[in-house]
Amino acid sequence: MSIRTASRHVFPSEFAAATAGFPEDVIARWTGRHIRTIRRWKAGHRPVPRWAYDIVMFRTRQMDLF
Repeated sequence: MSIRTASRHVFPSEFAAATAGFPEDVIARWTGRHIRTIRRWKAGHRPVPRWAYDIVMFRTRQMDLF
């Protein structure tokens, strides 16, 4: 479980850990962003919005139910 803060962004390492094992094109489809954006988020070149992290966490937890 991650520590929740009032920040609008998450650390790139936190996002990379949440998306580990999933192809970047799938993450791009889930978030509605281009695959280059996903790569930039993971590399730390652009801030990762909290909403994108929340979507990934929701999707991965949803997949664990099945």
